[in-house]
Amino acid sequence: MAFCLSHESAAAFWCWASRVEATAKLAYEQERADLAEQGVFDMDPIEFPPEAACMLLAGPHAKQSSTLQPATRIKETRNFAESHELSLPLHIVVSDQAYRQKKGATVSHVVALDEDAAPIFPLADGNSVVSPALALVQMARELDLVDWLILAYEFCGTYTLDPAQPEGFAEREPLTSVEEIKQTIDALAGAKGIKTARAGLAYLANGSASPKETGLALELALPRRLHGFAIGTPQMNASIMLQAEARALYPRDTCRCDLFFPEKNVAVEYDSDAEHATEEKKDSDALRRIALSTEGLEVVPVRFEQVKTYAGMRATAKDIAKKCGVYLRADSDEKAAKALTARLMGFHAHPWD
Repeated sequence: MAFCLSHESAAAFWCWASRVEATAKLAYEQERADLAEQGVFDMDPIEFPPEAACMLLAGPHAKQSSTLQPATRIKETRNFAESHELSLPLHIVVSDQAYRQKKGATVSHVVALDEDAAPIFPLADGNSVVSPALALVQMARELDLVDWLILAYEFCGTYTLDPAQPEGFAEREPLTSVEEIKQTIDALAGAKGIKTARAGLAYLANGSASPKETGLALELALPRRLHGFAIGTPQMNASIMLQAEARALYPRDTCRCDLFFPEKNVAVEYDSDAEHATEEKKDSDALRRIALSTEGLEVVPVRFEQVKTYAGMRATAKDIAKKCGVYLRADSDEKAAKALTARLMGFHAHPWD
């Protein structure tokens, strides 16, 4: 059996591999904390399983495969899908119409990959998977712009959705980047879904650390025709160098901003959850904001409870827009605007879940 996962199956695979990576990292951190309580502080570096996303991305890959000829058997395909938490039928890519699978547990897509297209990553069992960037571009054919951007922010960010975790997500390294997605789009000009993916690049940023950050960034960035506030696409978790005066208040060389509009020197910072944050964490947040203000930044503190409703989101956006010098007009369709806020600030799930 040999096939190359693509489209929805490839995107779902990379999310599965992300959870493998995140689980290994969480287990390592727990072990380190347990040993620290016993006075042991020396640990070997973390060893990720070979199927972890970070290991696959760091491994070998091929720029081109001119003979993607799948040989699949239903039982083996079902076993593969079950062990990787994938739904059937599996979407696979083939290089020629003659190699398409007519029956079975797979759906074949004919894609001619050239030397400039996104790479293909081999798996330990002889199968392979298209790159996260290519999987995203392929998914643009299936999703509307907002859902595509939610998924793209996750792939370009440092988190993966995981319902098993208390907050609904876990930390991992980015799967791809805005730059890689653009290169893939340019290499596959004319392919289905390219128009949606190319349009999304204007509102996409690297480095989101949570679904909450993604939702807020998109609400502020999306154009008025989609009922966003059209303030601009922020940088996510930008690192700001601190000068001596700021370091005296906040003893760090750099300070990270959740959302940052560099042309306007405006930073948007999520406050720690008041119910769960320690006094020490709240004090640290306050000092960080003061340090950023010392560097000449306008800092807008935001509580999630404040922006999860449209009324609160609009009030917050109005404050941010004023500091950015952007006029914020009323939305002509308030019902649609409320629906967008509920969509972005509510529970995020993958399209295939």
